[in-house]
Amino acid sequence: MRTILDNPTAFIPYNKETANLKTRTLSSFKLINNKLYKQSDIRHLNPRYVVLKSEVFDVIIQEHLKLLHAGRNKVWPTIEQ
Repeated sequence: MRTILDNPTAFIPYNKETANLKTRTLSSFKLINNKLYKQSDIRHLNPRYVVLKSEVFDVIIQEHLKLLHAGRNKVWPTIEQ
């Protein structure tokens, strides 16, 4: 997705699936400070940061520490936002 957003003309779809990926990426996502964000919509007025698979654990730990070790029942709703 990041590659498509960086240079849409360089990504040439080779089948229907990749053509759909390119269309969905260009219409639903954007790069802000070289980070991937889901564009705003009716339910979410501000763009939402897309957490990469490699960053998931770090985000959970960061929120856990921000909430002063509040436990999973309090950390999870914060992460879902």
